[in-house]
Amino acid sequence: MRNLKTEMKRWKNQKQKNKPKEDKDKLSDRDLKDLMGINRRTYERRGGAIRQK
Repeated sequence: MRNLKTEMKRWKNQKQKNKPKEDKDKLSDRDLKDLMGINRRTYERRGGAIRQK
């Protein structure tokens, strides 16, 4: 039984070591604002016509 415990511990440690690390992409403020659509044109309807704000 002791042998099985040690094998399980080794297996668990190997499994934790082999986990792929996620790449953290560092985006600039400009990229983040572009993704969120802050500088995007907005439109509205005025008298049936679609106009840019």
